[in-house]
Formats: sequence, C-alpha cells, structure tokens
Amino acid sequence: GAGENFKSVFGLARGRYYRWLAADDFIGPTALECCKAVLDLRPDVVLCCTKANIVDDEGAVVRPYEMPQALEYASVVERFRRVFEQYGWCNAVYGLMRREVAQHTALIGSFSGADCAFLAEMCLYGRFAEVDEHLFSRRYHPAAYSFKQTLESERAFYAPQYRRKPSLLLHMWRHLYEH
Repeated sequence: GAGENFKSVFGLARGRYYRWLAADDFIGPTALECCKAVLDLRPDVVLCCTKANIVDDEGAVVRPYEMPQALEYASVVERFRRVFEQYGWCNAVYGLMRREVAQHTALIGSFSGADCAFLAEMCLYGRFAEVDEHLFSRRYHPAAYSFKQTLESERAFYAPQYRRKPSLLLHMWRHLYEH
C-alpha cells in the first residue's frame, strides 16, 4: 500500500534533504533549487514547498491551489493548531524536507489522512516555508486516486492487505490517536 511505499522509499534515502512525489504529479525545473536555497539559509525551517497548481490529466493548469502551505509561526502550539486549518490537500507533504528531521517521525502511515498526521508531527520540529512560485503541479482527474475517494478505495490504497476483510474504519479515532 501507499503508506509502506512511502516508508520504503524514505528508508533508501541518504541525502541531507528528501522529497516525495506522487506518480503523476510533477515539479518545475527550479523547484528543488528554490526549496533547497530556503532550507540552506534557514535552519528553523524543516520543510519547504512551493505554491501549487491543480492540473488535468494532460498537465494543463485547471486552477492554482490557493491554500497557503507555510507555517511560519514561532510558537509550536500555533503551528500545530494551524496545520489542521491549512492542509486541505496536504500539498506540503511533497515539499523538500530535512531528512534527519523526518526520520524522527512516524512518516506516512497506512491509513487515510496519514499525510496530515505526518505534517502535524513535522511542524513540531520547526517551521514550514513556501516559495512564492507555482512549481508543483498536482494532477486531479477521474483516474487520480484522490478524485472520488470512498472509505473502501482509501483502504485499498493505504492498506491493500485489508481490502477483502470486513472491518470497521474508525477514521476519526485513528486521527486522534496519531495526533
């Protein structure tokens, strides 16, 4: 499933910085350079992303993603509180991050919304910055995982080993536990 894939790929990383990227999303040619420059200059920043565009299956821009991804608050409490207000699509999870910080987290789990739990944990270690350029493109089309989610499709995506087993999905309880 997706959660184990995220963890496996992270486990292979050896660099100072790290970035995930979903299968059909893409970044602009200067995205890594811009984010790295911020991380190099600002030790208080643990994750840096760029502004995002929502694109169709051909890569054409449908609309810019307007929700800010930066968490520049000095207060850890304020960052933690704001992470829940700002992360509708959790685009920041695809930002460039300090690998040494991310390795102290639970990473992306095998449950729906694990990306939000990961970002909530990361913000405890430092600030999130956002480069003011649209250099991340997130595809949103009928074949994309996030287009029409159901509890069953989410379970199949994150934990396919449980796809055929009847179970009660306690989404909210899982999130409370993780946070």
